[in-house]
Amino acid sequence: MKHIYSFIVILFVTASLFGQQQIPNSSFEDWTQSGSTLELDSWFSVNTLTPSYPNYGTLRTTDAYDGTYALKLRSGQILIPGMFNDTTALLALGSFPSFEEGPKFGIPFTSKPISCSFYFKYTPGTYPAGIVDTALFYLKLNKNGHSMANAEWIYYGNAVSEWTKVNLTLNYYSDETPDTIYVNFVSSLSGISQFSDSHEPDIPNVIGNELLIDKLELNYNSGLDDNLSLLNKINVYPNPASDFITINNETLNSDILFSVYDIMGRCISSEKLGSNFTYNTKNLNSGVYIIEFKSNQASKQEKLIIQK
Repeated sequence: MKHIYSFIVILFVTASLFGQQQIPNSSFEDWTQSGSTLELDSWFSVNTLTPSYPNYGTLRTTDAYDGTYALKLRSGQILIPGMFNDTTALLALGSFPSFEEGPKFGIPFTSKPISCSFYFKYTPGTYPAGIVDTALFYLKLNKNGHSMANAEWIYYGNAVSEWTKVNLTLNYYSDETPDTIYVNFVSSLSGISQFSDSHEPDIPNVIGNELLIDKLELNYNSGLDDNLSLLNKINVYPNPASDFITINNETLNSDILFSVYDIMGRCISSEKLGSNFTYNTKNLNSGVYIIEFKSNQASKQEKLIIQK
């Protein structure tokens, strides 16, 4: 056992020296039974607060892109005593020792990846009818308690039945070396339904929203991911916009699909992207929208702000 521990320490130190750290158990292969719930090693969930587990919650599935297992997040009712009912299925890097202590988000991390990627499938929830839900991935690097880099992916829209790769560039706003990494996956972002004595308005929750994730990776070489480099050649301006946006597509790929979604995830328009074209935003109300560029191998989403 001592030799195994020493070997693990050597691997960790070596990875740190070369700046090539990866997120532990990011292939979602290693799970441990903890009481009545099955938990992903090195990560934590709110399965113990999900009355209908394992029908809902943070689950293991054999429908994997790579290896034996993948992560499945399926939203169901979560009870936070004395506070609210929520339907979010959540996975976060870190630990959750007890309800009294609360969650401990993040782990030590001292590398500076350029980008990250993962594969996903998605099935929208069915209750309540007419509400389009969303899914989220969020990664953040901290230094001394302050954020220094992040990457975010929010999916709005229809079902994705085939494994699809997502590529995200990390946005750095500091040259420092990080000391902590935080990673979250969430299957349902429709909101929370507050108890009646709350001053907050009720927001419809979605039950059964399903997000499958596999093969989460950090990339340290910008030349390794051609798909990410391809989509990064698409530029949108102006942003914020009023009457129109211009999309400059330098990819020379005519199979990229351009879509616009409102904040509730409803698709406003969708069309194949030419080399250069202007999209009319005169009929869009002021607010935040999501624009998506999707090829056969990857997708990229950005926020679009309309100001009238």
